[in-house]
Amino acid sequence: MKKLLTYRFTVDTAERRPLTAGAVNTDADVDSAISPDGRRLAFVRIITLYSSRVMWMPLGAEYRPAAQPREIGTPEPVTASPVWSNKADLFFTAGATSRMLLYRANRAGHALVNIHIQTSGGLALHRKNGRLLYTSGQ
Repeated sequence: MKKLLTYRFTVDTAERRPLTAGAVNTDADVDSAISPDGRRLAFVRIITLYSSRVMWMPLGAEYRPAAQPREIGTPEPVTASPVWSNKADLFFTAGATSRMLLYRANRAGHALVNIHIQTSGGLALHRKNGRLLYTSGQ
């Protein structure tokens, strides 16, 4: 089976170009999000069924990778659903599959903050008003 990668697709020309190359011993690069300024890509790198990492990498001209992806370290085994705020903070979920928590990292992938909200699904962010939507059983 082929690895799942993140691609850039140009609607007008139908040009398709991979943005991520995957890594040795990983299954997929999924859940991509481009920062509002277009200079960073966040995505989830799936290592195994129960292990994944949020990654980010700088983008250059025409959304070409400008450096290798870097991991945003969390104490949790599974990560998902990265979304960028207008202030270039990155929000994502991390935890065990039955108990995901909301986290925030700054634009450099540092200053990780656990927001202490338990989630059960994906995230969505309204860019104009900064409101974050999430799913929770609580």
